[in-house]
Amino acid sequence: NSFCTLLVMASWSEYSSTISERDVVVGLSGFYADETSFGVNDVGTRGLGRGSYGDVRKKCIDGVDVAEKQPTQRGAKAAENELQTLERIGEHPHVVKLLDWNPGVAGPTLRFEYAPDGSLVDFLKAQKEFCEAVAKAVALQLFAALAHVHSRGVAHFDVKGANILVFCNSDEAFTVKLADFGSAQCELPAQHQPAGTVAWMAPEALCWEGPESLAGTAADVWSAACVLLEVLSGGESPSLRYECLEQATYRQSQQPTAPSRFGQIESRSDITAACKAFLRLCFAIDPARRPSAADLLRHTWLQ
Repeated sequence: NSFCTLLVMASWSEYSSTISERDVVVGLSGFYADETSFGVNDVGTRGLGRGSYGDVRKKCIDGVDVAEKQPTQRGAKAAENELQTLERIGEHPHVVKLLDWNPGVAGPTLRFEYAPDGSLVDFLKAQKEFCEAVAKAVALQLFAALAHVHSRGVAHFDVKGANILVFCNSDEAFTVKLADFGSAQCELPAQHQPAGTVAWMAPEALCWEGPESLAGTAADVWSAACVLLEVLSGGESPSLRYECLEQATYRQSQQPTAPSRFGQIESRSDITAACKAFLRLCFAIDPARRPSAADLLRHTWLQ
């Protein structure tokens, strides 16, 4: 339809079983709940979310709305890591923009551009129809962001819909930007257990046993494909059933498989063969056989 066509045109112009329990996040210091929304605090700034490492609040500074992330004591390391990672990455149209930062007792307070339309999860909840063109529009922008991030020697390690911000445009198209680099690593392959959210994690990240596990940028490709499963399923998790870290790790160590949601997508007649082939490449079990984000931007499906 015309809406889906607009989405693809806008994106290409820049680049010629529901889980009832909360997703498990593997953090730098253990397990944390995923982000949840909360209300207005006692000084009038609006709370946008409470995540693994701190609170995010909307503030107006000199007439400009910003999203301010304040780390907790436990989140100090992640905040420092996010700041250093963003400085290394530099600016990109599909990476959230860091506007400013201030030192703090529990780590740096980071100020980002404000996304009034929320995350990709929020965006999907508001949609009444889902078409492959929406997934293609997301893929073009998300894989462009990852290609840039990876070219700087960085792996994000927590790519998921909740960490992708959406900016809706007046012409019904939208822009997505990758956010939340608190779990990123710059020494690759990963020198310590990759952080992430279980249902989105690649086998080599889940079953990490040291640098020889080769967990690196290819893990982001797997996770980004999981995001496309979210889009194609209307916001559902990539996994058809809830698994804790131990369950998922054991299963993937015994018989690695693509996310269970992919089986549903493969059986759907409304999804093109090119889209399914793209996802199949992203879900190659051997990370060495997964194409890079830059290579995937040249895939037939995205042309």
